[in-house]
Amino acid sequence: MNDLQINLSQISLLNKDLKIIFYKNTQMKKIFKLLALLLITSIMTACTNSFAARKLTNSGNAFLEEGDFTQAISRFESALELNSDVFETRFLLSKAYYSQQKCDKALENIIIASHLNDSSSVVYSLMGRSYECYANSIYNKNLKDKEQNNIIRQGYNKRDLDQYIYNLEKSVDSYKKYYTMTPTAYDALDLNIHADNIKTRLDKIKYNYTGK
Repeated sequence: MNDLQINLSQISLLNKDLKIIFYKNTQMKKIFKLLALLLITSIMTACTNSFAARKLTNSGNAFLEEGDFTQAISRFESALELNSDVFETRFLLSKAYYSQQKCDKALENIIIASHLNDSSSVVYSLMGRSYECYANSIYNKNLKDKEQNNIIRQGYNKRDLDQYIYNLEKSVDSYKKYYTMTPTAYDALDLNIHADNIKTRLDKIKYNYTGK
């Protein structure tokens, strides 16, 4: 009798254990199904966004080639909202901003593009132009009049001068890197010579402003 009671007790405990295991397995299955559903949804969303971003980039490039830079920028920025890590879109956005002479925006985006793909030589051609464009905007706004009126060693803002020199130096570095990477490119030699001319001008600027 005692043995029978023990066996019944063991069977009861075993049933409870089985129910617990079954419940846990059921819950795990639900969790796995939910995770699988989330994964599939995520993949489908990513594919949809990628397709839409590609379409917007193509549209933006068409506007860029037509010279409608405002529409091009609008398309590229919309594409980057869907996928911010596409090198081509970021590069083309910088190119569009440069075409509008919005030097700060061009520079900001070409720097991001270089982080996405630092092996593309065209990055450094546009980067050199963007740095030079930004430097010239600083010069024209804050330094040009002082230099022309021969008061360059007094009254100028040292921060403006430092930024101007820094951006010109970065443009030289970018042009030189472009030439090193693709010396046979159609504009590589011209940009290399242009970089040397900038260096000569930099030496003159440093002397004019500081006497050194």
